[in-house]
Amino acid sequence: MKKLTEKTRNIKIFLMDVDGVLTDGKMYFFQNSKGKSQEIKAFNALDGIGLMLLAKYGIKTGIITGREAKSAEERAKMMKMDYAYQGFLSKLPALDEILKDSGLGYENAAYMGDDITDIP
Repeated sequence: MKKLTEKTRNIKIFLMDVDGVLTDGKMYFFQNSKGKSQEIKAFNALDGIGLMLLAKYGIKTGIITGREAKSAEERAKMMKMDYAYQGFLSKLPALDEILKDSGLGYENAAYMGDDITDIP
């Protein structure tokens, strides 16, 4: 059986969904001062440390999510993610675009999701 280090040796990019992966999957809404409903997401600080460690070792990071939320965009910027794709219920087109842009192939990518729609 191959060791984990052998299996992951070629990983150069780590992509993930947002809801249920970087958050607990709950959706929080509040009404802003203009009476418009706004979504809030709660991110775990420990995930941020992991993302920074990936970057330290030269692994690119990014999100591909079906929903669109300003908070997800802000978190991606805060964590200095290389890619942030929102509004992609089908993940494959975004994944293909990211791999083309980065010059990497499927064998170099790891993706984490929490639902059937997250399967590229």
